[in-house]
Amino acid sequence: MLFRLLYLLVGRVFGWLVLLTRGNASKEVEILVLRHEIAVLVELCHAAMSWPKRNAGAPVCAR
Repeated sequence: MLFRLLYLLVGRVFGWLVLLTRGNASKEVEILVLRHEIAVLVELCHAAMSWPKRNAGAPVCAR
């Protein structure tokens, strides 16, 4: 249990260090990529539903 906590803590610290050293341009690109992934998932969610389910499930798939 202690090893797992230490592992998660070290991983989180290294993740923060990586974010601090990256430039703003790479952060902006990452945000754009994540927005695109969300848009694709929303489209897949809507395409997989029939019309009655789409009307009932629209709030679930909304951004």
